[in-house]
Amino acid sequence: MAPYWTVKQLADYCELSRSAIQRRATRFSWALSDNASPGSDRNFTPRDIAIMLEIDEQVKGGNTYDETEASLRDAVARGVFDDAKEFPPERRDDTGELIPIAEHNRLMERAEMIVNQAVERAEKAEADLLGAKERIAYLEGQIEELRRQVNRDEIVDANRKIARLELMLELEREKVTRLAKTEDQ
Repeated sequence: MAPYWTVKQLADYCELSRSAIQRRATRFSWALSDNASPGSDRNFTPRDIAIMLEIDEQVKGGNTYDETEASLRDAVARGVFDDAKEFPPERRDDTGELIPIAEHNRLMERAEMIVNQAVERAEKAEADLLGAKERIAYLEGQIEELRRQVNRDEIVDANRKIARLELMLELEREKVTRLAKTEDQ
């Protein structure tokens, strides 16, 4: 791979016209290397590309060129782009075709949404599991309480209640098992 990107490569990456890249390179030439300055073939180094991508992000974010320039001057003064040594990774699909940045961003947003949904489901499953465990503890307490309160005349009635409570307990335990399996998935 060449040690620089051409105007076309940068334009394709940003989904802008070549003339838009050239205008921006002219406007912000003070921040770019000599290779990217007007009058040359405008070959962009990784540092130049990092700067041009920052400009693109700010402009697409609604900043004016004056606002972008003020922000960029501050970032350049702080050396924000000085460590840029590599080109941005190309966004390619499984067939090797370059993915437009809008499609790439859409795919990234979709992936983030899927992750957030999975986290929400896991949190809900965890809350359900906690609720079921609390219900089990409550039912076990009720069983023990009944066992303590029973006198000889109430043994048969108490045994029926205990059997019902044990059935409810077993159902809750099965629910916990299902929830735990769901959470593991």
